[in-house]
Amino acid sequence: MNTTRLASNIVSALTQVVAVGGILFVQYIYLARVLGLEQLGGWALVIAITGTVQIGQIGMSTTPVRYVSKYRARGEIDRSVLMARTAILSVAFLMALLLPVSYPLIVLLLEYVVDSAVLDDLLAITPIVLCGTWFLAVGTTLQSCLDGCQRIDLRAKSVVAGSLVQLISVLILVPLYGLMGVAFAYLLSTLITVGVALYYCGGAVGLFSGSVNGVWSTSSFREMLSYGAQLQLIGITLTLFLPLTKLLISNFGSLAAVGVFELANRVIIQVRQLIVDANRTLVPVFSATAEETAHSVRTLYEESYSLNFALSFPVFAGLAVFSPQISQLFTGEVNSTFVIYSFIICSGCLVNSLSNAAYFANLGLGRPRANVIGHTTIAIVNVVAGIWFGRLLGGIGVVIAYSASLTIGAILVIAMYCSHENRGLKTLLPIESLALALACIVSAGLVLTLYQSGPSLLVTTQVGFVVATLTLLWVHPLREQTVSKLRTSKYYR
Repeated sequence: MNTTRLASNIVSALTQVVAVGGILFVQYIYLARVLGLEQLGGWALVIAITGTVQIGQIGMSTTPVRYVSKYRARGEIDRSVLMARTAILSVAFLMALLLPVSYPLIVLLLEYVVDSAVLDDLLAITPIVLCGTWFLAVGTTLQSCLDGCQRIDLRAKSVVAGSLVQLISVLILVPLYGLMGVAFAYLLSTLITVGVALYYCGGAVGLFSGSVNGVWSTSSFREMLSYGAQLQLIGITLTLFLPLTKLLISNFGSLAAVGVFELANRVIIQVRQLIVDANRTLVPVFSATAEETAHSVRTLYEESYSLNFALSFPVFAGLAVFSPQISQLFTGEVNSTFVIYSFIICSGCLVNSLSNAAYFANLGLGRPRANVIGHTTIAIVNVVAGIWFGRLLGGIGVVIAYSASLTIGAILVIAMYCSHENRGLKTLLPIESLALALACIVSAGLVLTLYQSGPSLLVTTQVGFVVATLTLLWVHPLREQTVSKLRTSKYYR
């Protein structure tokens, strides 16, 4: 295993998430203030619904990660290039067929769900967003090819470039065209992302190499299809997950509640990407390591899980603890709905984050069955519990179901991985991290109890949380191990 490349990839992934997260926070603060929660909720609904069309690319956008890395590890560079070309062309063609067909269905769904003055604006931006969805699907496939080459640094550059263009376009176009300006900014950002990723794929992947015969291979398509078919159910559940949640919130709550959920969930999910993308870099590493030794795979998993556990608690507890200030930043006030939504979502994302090591190990090792079962469970629980709790509690009931589904699905993925590897469940609670986890849980509970009691008690609790977690992280044995590995990164040097 090339630890220097791995460390560099992790740094690149984290840099990407921080940069994109900062850009998105500025953008969402601006949109919440300029457009208002109702229009922001409408925009979130359109993006979510149009994104469901990506179900039709049958998992092909993610397969290059495994197959490009697999054949490069074997020294079959030409085969890896042909795999990349086949995946890109397949996704582009399939999406081009599906988008026109999906348009009237999306219009009907919006007319059924949305009953407000915003509807006409949402219908007007739908064709533009659909065009952006095509570029997004192609861009994701190109980025998967870069991931397969373990060039996360190049992937990060394409993502950040698109995000910067979107922010600048939003600041210029929204004052002139309102919601339509957001749609044009989205389209332009996806176009730039594809252009930058395509440029980097030319060098890193050898996409335009004249020594490789053919631009599309039937045998490569079939090989990726057999793997992609297993991932397709994951793709379906991932694609439908947020749209269905937002539709349920809109139905049992309001479009403004969708806006609050979008803000709270966006903040949490974007920060969560710090952990997810660091783990995602391990997919090609697991794939390449599987060609060598099982012992290295086991060690890689154990280190990844321990680091996930130690980081997930302070990250998600911190988001919950400081949710009153985050609410103030986005909405101009301490919005109780925002704070409660944040606590609920953080609890589900915390448990879900602990499954990252098992999830990405399954993908890299070519055995996604447990992931499929986990995602299927998440989808079923989210819809069934969302309808049930939504009828009982309104919008907040849907959010509770959303969080519960993330928790249950993650537990299944972890349990199935441990069973396959004959690992005892007692290893899921690292002794060195228990004090840290307890401090985070107690701090979050106190803030939830005290956030309406006055600023002095709230700030005192928050300061106590920061001091306790930083102290426990400093003395944690994983700190020195992580710093040692990052020092091998080219970014450190």
